Amino acid sequence: MNHLPLECRYLRNASPGYAILDAMSGDDLSLPDDMDLLKSMVRAMAQKTAALEDENAALKARSSDADERIKRLMQILKAPRGSQRRPR
Repeated sequence: MNHLPLECRYLRNASPGYAILDAMSGDDLSLPDDMDLLKSMVRAMAQKTAALEDENAALKARSSDADERIKRLMQILKAPRGSQRRPR
């Protein structure tokens, strides 16, 4: 399952550096000697980082909005209702 936003998936397919980045992990990081390929990898990493930072900012904003709604709803639930205060 692909968790990346559509624009990130497009960038991944647009740059040859992404194919190499996907195949590498931190433990087996063997860099190619080709300078153009290295530049392509750095550009791909920068694009991926920017996309992830944008996604992170959007998620933080959604989380903040949700927290505010939860806070308001909790205040509503805690507020006394008029019908509960009237004697019968």
